[in-house]
Amino acid sequence: MAFGLCTLSFVLRAFCCVPERGPDETTNKVQTPSTKHQGPRPKTEDQNKMKLISISLGSWLLGLSAILLTFYVIEGANLSAADIKGVTVMSLITAALLFSLAYAPSLFWLRKRLGGCRPAAVFPLASALVLNLPVFLIGILAIGRTLAPTEAFAFIGAFVLMGTAFGLGFVWNYQDRTI
Repeated sequence: MAFGLCTLSFVLRAFCCVPERGPDETTNKVQTPSTKHQGPRPKTEDQNKMKLISISLGSWLLGLSAILLTFYVIEGANLSAADIKGVTVMSLITAALLFSLAYAPSLFWLRKRLGGCRPAAVFPLASALVLNLPVFLIGILAIGRTLAPTEAFAFIGAFVLMGTAFGLGFVWNYQDRTI
């Protein structure tokens, strides 16, 4: 559990690093934004990071609900708090690592390589199928060792859903942005 919290803390710090603004060197005053209305403000890097974190959390919650729904349908009312806690922690750790180390960097690279988010279908497909290959491999190899076949396929299906949701959210958020 401590490892999961440390991983989550690391990922959130990596996404939310905000350099502190020091005083202006010429006047020794803290810079304040102008109060005049200057039209719509451009999106800051902090807002983009928060949107990326929101997309990640929304994708994870969608996948977690798919896993829990699958288990509820298969096992019925026999889901215990330990089962729910185990699935939550396992999916959170895996999703945090995938979102921060695979999905976001790869989709930013793909966006830069293609010169934008066109064709839009490439991004959800890449995050759902290509970037989840390690998850597919781990899930299939775990059948019979640590996971039952239904658990492994629920895990794989949930990550396909998470990848698709992350890719769609990425395209929705970054489609009109300059590179």
